[in-house]
Amino acid sequence: MNQTAAYIPVADIAENIEVKADNVAEHGSGDIPQPDGDQQQEHVASPRRWPAVLGALLTIAAWVLLFWSGFGSFCTAGAALVVSLFGIRGRLRNLAITSIVAASVLMLVFAIFEGLIFYMLRAV
Repeated sequence: MNQTAAYIPVADIAENIEVKADNVAEHGSGDIPQPDGDQQQEHVASPRRWPAVLGALLTIAAWVLLFWSGFGSFCTAGAALVVSLFGIRGRLRNLAITSIVAASVLMLVFAIFEGLIFYMLRAV
């Protein structure tokens, strides 16, 4: 039987050994050096949730406002879109994306309605 040799990544192993040897020579142990207690950050700020929640509330308000004022609803949806864009990097990312989609749909539908239907009928 003809057996093939298994691939052994010798270059990767040698590079790893060299990096570990450099770390040991520099810091005295094979572990990654940790900063002292004074250098560590005591409090890491968590991502904010309020832009996503505020964007969702503004989007809901824009859809409700659509019953009374189309232009006010359009402006509120624009504000919701901008606020929700800041919420994408937070914890409630899915809520922010949903708010962006809902506000964009409202703005698109209102712009199409006002732009095409209203002005086209007015031109006739």
